Amino acid sequence: MEHSCLAGKPELDLFSTLPTQASIEEGYHVEHMPTTSLNDEGPIKFSISGDSNNYLDLSSSYLLLEVKITKADGKDLDAQGDAAPINLLGHTLFQQVEIMLNDVVISNASNLYHYRALIETLLSYSDEAKKSQLSMSLYSKDTPGKMDHIGGDNEGLEARRRITGQSKTVQLIVRPHADIFFQRRFILNGVDMKLKFVRNHNSLVLMAGENSTCKLKILNASFFLRKVKINSGIQLKHIENLDKKLLPAVYPIRRVDMKSFNIALGSLSWNEENLFHGILPKRIVIGIVNAGAFEGAYNLNPFNFQHKHLKYTNLVVDGKQVPQKALVSDYTNHNTLRNYFTLLESTGKVFNNGGIDIDREEYEKGYSLMAFDLTPDLDLSTCFHLMKRGTIRLELKFSQALDTPVNVIAYSEFDSGIKIDKNRAVLTNFYA
Repeated sequence: MEHSCLAGKPELDLFSTLPTQASIEEGYHVEHMPTTSLNDEGPIKFSISGDSNNYLDLSSSYLLLEVKITKADGKDLDAQGDAAPINLLGHTLFQQVEIMLNDVVISNASNLYHYRALIETLLSYSDEAKKSQLSMSLYSKDTPGKMDHIGGDNEGLEARRRITGQSKTVQLIVRPHADIFFQRRFILNGVDMKLKFVRNHNSLVLMAGENSTCKLKILNASFFLRKVKINSGIQLKHIENLDKKLLPAVYPIRRVDMKSFNIALGSLSWNEENLFHGILPKRIVIGIVNAGAFEGAYNLNPFNFQHKHLKYTNLVVDGKQVPQKALVSDYTNHNTLRNYFTLLESTGKVFNNGGIDIDREEYEKGYSLMAFDLTPDLDLSTCFHLMKRGTIRLELKFSQALDTPVNVIAYSEFDSGIKIDKNRAVLTNFYA
């Protein structure tokens, strides 16, 4: 081929060896206990003092919980107890996770953490991961079309019931779905960290009969923080950059923001002029849930993303329609493929050997999310993009009047970053 250069084969590279990793000399997990007592309603707090020598590896740190479901009085459920947890319990039992570095809040203040965790899990992990490592957080996929069923035909709920039934004590391991935990750069030595996990209501976390009063009891909690000892030469270079060159340590993050909006009973259309205003996100995910489930009801699944006979979706970014032709759907006749396509396109799974654990039929039965990749190159993972300011408007139309009030969940991602200077002052770069 013209202009093609010659290439060697690695099978013939007989005189070289593998490089040696010498930057990290030691790594280990340290268990930290809560600074607050565990009760039925209060948050779980951790306060971790900065280490003068070791760096922090947050991407490999995790929360360990021991929980069980009981009656309202704290007594064990009997064999006929029908309570079982919602999906991804290790995360979704919390409505908010607050993270502070040196007393600066670096996390999102939304009380929709459970929706963030579930949406990211649905769209980011393979079927194999969900069946193996995510079982540690009690992920078990709800049966499409059976989301609100508690009588046995929701196989995901039944799988979780078998693990938690009759008040069995269950262990859970999770890495927080938080921006700073999803980047791999080590946090500098000498930085204090505080964590606060705020619980959801029992009626949201558990599924049972409509008049149930059961509760989820947290028996034990501990946070395993991974610390790493860095090669002294590299640490000296870091000190030189911080002290002499006055360069801060930089932590690029994918900042996630969560919002919810109400649509009234009987509505045929809804328009939100300022879905976002200011710095524009890179990706948006939209879902619709029953308002009763959103607030918390034992007999309703908060993660039943319903289509509600949506017939028209129009996202307008600074006057330009995205996609260029609005999404028109007919759920009665199963003409919903462009809506489903948005999930694959926005996760980078379309037209390659990848996918998400939601097929086109399941999509209409409780997994009716829509996603919009707003990057010019359809690449959310490898680099930052030029920052743009503007306004995003969302318009929804339904072919049937809403039979219940609903909540629209809006998940969004932004390029952002955190900096730590030589004095260990933490600077956030949240923009919007």
